[in-house]
Amino acid sequence: MSLKSSRRSSRSVRLQTVEHYLTAAVMTGGILAAQVLGVAAKQNSLPVSVTANASGQVVSVKKGNSNTDRVVADRLKERLHSAAGVQVDANGAIELARQRQNLLQKWTTLHITKPTGTGAHDLSISVSAHPEWIVMDSSVNPPRVRLNEQHIRAFIANETAAFGNVTSTCVISRIERDAYDVKRATTDCIAKDGLSLDLEDALSRVMSSLEGDLRDVSIQLTEHKAQLINQSGEDLGSLVLLSEGTSNFHGSHPAGRIKNIHKAIEEKINNVVIPADSEFSFNQLLGPAVSQGNGWSMGLAIFEGGALRPAPGGGICQTSTTVYRAMLKAGLPLVFARNHSLYVHYYEDASVGLDAAVFYNQQDMKFRNDTGHPIFMQAYITGEDVTVRLYGTPDERAITLTGPYFNTNAPADVTVHNRAVRANEIVWLRTVTRADGTVMSDQINSRYKAVPNAIKTKYPTVTQNLALR
Repeated sequence: MSLKSSRRSSRSVRLQTVEHYLTAAVMTGGILAAQVLGVAAKQNSLPVSVTANASGQVVSVKKGNSNTDRVVADRLKERLHSAAGVQVDANGAIELARQRQNLLQKWTTLHITKPTGTGAHDLSISVSAHPEWIVMDSSVNPPRVRLNEQHIRAFIANETAAFGNVTSTCVISRIERDAYDVKRATTDCIAKDGLSLDLEDALSRVMSSLEGDLRDVSIQLTEHKAQLINQSGEDLGSLVLLSEGTSNFHGSHPAGRIKNIHKAIEEKINNVVIPADSEFSFNQLLGPAVSQGNGWSMGLAIFEGGALRPAPGGGICQTSTTVYRAMLKAGLPLVFARNHSLYVHYYEDASVGLDAAVFYNQQDMKFRNDTGHPIFMQAYITGEDVTVRLYGTPDERAITLTGPYFNTNAPADVTVHNRAVRANEIVWLRTVTRADGTVMSDQINSRYKAVPNAIKTKYPTVTQNLALR
């Protein structure tokens, strides 16, 4: 291809390259080619020379005589037939190029929403970014160019793959007690709620949007609730989701802290069975001493009310905090828990002020399973999010969890030991109402060395209504 530069930094495309551009526009597309063909289609003539500026905008066109047009048209027909097996006259070639130019201008945005109606993902779909989607259709007469649905389907499938890879059904095959009297289950996976995309429906909506020149189209994901199937031979009740606790460890350091979080969740907490009418002890789950010799890494721990020093297992409290939050939301009676002496930003997300500090053989977190049936606990990490889920047999108890209260927003009737909430305290209120009308109320007071003032305006007081159906 020969290009000439002019004084105005423009480009002149001569006769022999025009037919190249015409063919390229039909077969592969191109900005300058589309400009050339747009002019050619309007003038009903193939140009001898086209001058374009540096950005590809056509600035002048010189028409050719009929003899020249016929020569170029013949060459173009031959190239189309050779490259795509298409037989058209010159006007047909220009029409194909015009169709392609029109398709290259099409785009839309697929808004993928969650079942709640909130946004999950916006997928931009532009034909100009994927010219390979345009194919020649010689099965019709006259031939035409069109969008290849298979290519677009593959693109949507690849871009939305994350919505279809969650296993929502999990089988419990065996339950055994370990050397520390903890009942542990063997499963084939972790039961997670899943979201899936109806690919054919999405493709249909996108194609209709592109064909109708619509700029937006929406589709809702289908939710798949996690299910547990018990094949262990031991009665575990109905295994309905009772509650879920979450936390986030973004910004954790050193790396040993992250390793300890994974070890605690994956080796100690996941797949634990809490027998009916038993007392749960977090430290019991940890088994032997928390030491480097037992596989724990060094992480920062709080000593003497405020000193941060490296210690084996630093970061385990991220997981005890997550279990604690799940327990509170399940309406289970709390036996013992104590917050950290320092306000730690790792525990801010989800439930600020609800954290449970543990230290092996010194400080524990305990609660009772009073549901009358076993509780099965699964735990997993997604990115930097920790999730603990409690499954069991619902007894129709209803739970309300209200907070956080600070010294800046606590009403007069929310007090700590008959006095006003102090600047370094965070308060939550929990009420559990049983099916027989019995009410259990408790107040969770977390006292730190200091609470950042910014937190007090960041988190308004809310009431969570939780029912075990």
